[in-house]
Amino acid sequence: MRESAETVLEYAEVGRSAFFDPGQKQLRDAIFWRISNLTEEAEMLYRPLQRHNPGINWLELTRERQLFHHDYSRITLNETWNFIQRDLPRLVSKLRRAKLPTEE
Repeated sequence: MRESAETVLEYAEVGRSAFFDPGQKQLRDAIFWRISNLTEEAEMLYRPLQRHNPGINWLELTRERQLFHHDYSRITLNETWNFIQRDLPRLVSKLRRAKLPTEE
């Protein structure tokens, strides 16, 4: 999860204008693919990690997964950019400090 989130932030370093540039379809596809992976990993892992990491908004990640996997046509560039800028840095920070169930 952390690798996918960090990679999205790395890709997004090109800035908002590049992300919204119609000629940057491959960049957006790469970012969408990584967000899709991140949210899928969160869906698979949240049950064992949830109790140990209550500070992570698992419900929001599940909602993002639903959007990226089942309602792809509703994804907007604005919402995606806002997720990257607003939510992803905090998530990466929390994932870096996350405890695994065996670390009690």
